[in-house]
Amino acid sequence: MQCGNQNCCAHLLGVNELFFFIQSQTSVHLALKPELREAVAARQTLKFEPGERHGICRVVCRGCQAPLGKELPHGPSGASFVAFGLDKIVLQGKRYGRKDRARNLLNKIVEIEKRNLQQFFSNSLLQEAQAQPARKPEPQGPIKFASIDRPEDFNWRDLLVAEDSFKNGSSRRRRHSRQPRRYQLEAFAESLQRNLVLVMPTGSGKTLVAALLLARMKILNPSLMGALLVERVPLVFQQAQSLELDTGLRVAALCGENATDLSVRRLREGSHDILVATAGLLLSRVLEKRDLELTAFSCIVLDECHHAGTGGHNFSRVLDQLKSLPEGQRPRLLGLTASPVELKDLDSGKERLRRFKERFPAGTGIFRPAEARAMTPTVLEVPVSRSAVLDGFLEVARRILLNRLNDILRMRADSLGVEAWLSDAAVMIRRFSRLLGHLRSLRDRAIHLGISPERIKELMALLDVIDVARTLGLSFAVPLLQREMPNLVEALRGWLQSPQAAGWQTDRSERLRALENELTRLGEQSRALVFVSTRRTAKLLVSQCLAEQFRQLRPQVCIGQGGPDGMRWEDEQEVVIDRFNSGESRLMNLLDGEKKIRPRQNLTIANQAMETMLRRALPTG
Repeated sequence: MQCGNQNCCAHLLGVNELFFFIQSQTSVHLALKPELREAVAARQTLKFEPGERHGICRVVCRGCQAPLGKELPHGPSGASFVAFGLDKIVLQGKRYGRKDRARNLLNKIVEIEKRNLQQFFSNSLLQEAQAQPARKPEPQGPIKFASIDRPEDFNWRDLLVAEDSFKNGSSRRRRHSRQPRRYQLEAFAESLQRNLVLVMPTGSGKTLVAALLLARMKILNPSLMGALLVERVPLVFQQAQSLELDTGLRVAALCGENATDLSVRRLREGSHDILVATAGLLLSRVLEKRDLELTAFSCIVLDECHHAGTGGHNFSRVLDQLKSLPEGQRPRLLGLTASPVELKDLDSGKERLRRFKERFPAGTGIFRPAEARAMTPTVLEVPVSRSAVLDGFLEVARRILLNRLNDILRMRADSLGVEAWLSDAAVMIRRFSRLLGHLRSLRDRAIHLGISPERIKELMALLDVIDVARTLGLSFAVPLLQREMPNLVEALRGWLQSPQAAGWQTDRSERLRALENELTRLGEQSRALVFVSTRRTAKLLVSQCLAEQFRQLRPQVCIGQGGPDGMRWEDEQEVVIDRFNSGESRLMNLLDGEKKIRPRQNLTIANQAMETMLRRALPTG
């Protein structure tokens, strides 16, 4: 492997020092063998330096300082590995582009070893670890909880990592420790004294409360772990990183894809302070494999605990297991949620809340800080109403979309795996984002399926136009067609030249007018989020609608996620969110799919900082 900088091309590694890490069926990395990292670092051909984001170490060529890759914490049990970008290197004399994927090289470069999660470590390291006799865990006495007789138990200042500190001498720099707000400290104190369901709005900092509790319980019970259970796999890595950065504790991120017998064994032997896992993974290890016990934990946090209200959910099964433990060995329990039950009416809401509380151990309280309650943003619902000229355009555009999609389905319906509802135009358009996702999947597989990728891109472009027309109006959609999509202009030429198209030049959606009216009423300290469905709509909304009229709000676009777990901000999105947090920008435009910004970037929504959230609901017709 050589440096990809054409002015350098230094030889960096041999193929025997690399391996393809098959993290999942779709996620494959070209990586440095973990057992050779120290030897390679000593050779000084590569340079490992702290990254500016997420604490991830950057890997650069020592000769020309060209970036080559990153050290990612996504191996088994959170083990880190150095992954290289194919577009940054020269591999066996061949250069690759940004769109090339390591998974496509698995069968082409047979000289490079392949490893999965079970085989991540070399056989010698694995045999050495397995040869060591497992330490038998010492019998545990009653769990020690905080006491009001010890005021130091409620002190938070020794629980969060200080600025610019380092973990175990590594080069991974940590961020500033965060200053908890008053209501977060109130919730922390409550959670130390009893089992608790904490109800706070999205973005108000529930995860920081959990971090404080887990850190304190670790100090009180050094031989026991804490656990944070989440519902979805991407949140495992996301929350694990947040906890590690906040507390400095050793955090293991485990899910079904990366949990191995070796990683669980290390947990039992005390190699980690906190386990972040899916509830299903924990239940599997506790009930089926029986190589982990709930008595190994002093504290268990359930993220989005309202799912426990469903009897068959894994959170409910975890709670049943906790209730079966002896009182002295039952971990402290903290549930986090923005809304414990869905309230349709008062009577049904009371009944749902009663059943929800019954899922938790007796004596569990529900706490909602008054200050956090006042932070709940206002949601503006805009009635859907369209002009006759827009209705005519949408009808023609949908007909073209359906005809072209059916042409593709007729060609390869046997291998596309597309659901039957796609043949129904009305249902297809209502499930807009789902259809867009199917088209993206088809685009990635188009060549393999014998379909022209351009045909799929054309359909996606037409969906973009439909969304712009519905959200902003024809005065934005038609120029977009004429400027960037000449093939679609030809298909719609008949409608554009018909009397029904008269007046499209001035067509603006009622939704856009309502948004503009609401933004004019924002207070000087207010901030707002606007959710849309496509990148094209987001960019047009900011550049052509809001940039001049609402210059004082300094509107900006926030789109794009990526990374091995699909949950990382890419490009300048972290900068965008930082500007919004600091108040430099007071208006942010996001995709519907990017709503999970709260735990990723700790978006702060304060009472005076944000009083209106403007969300555009998709029409149903």
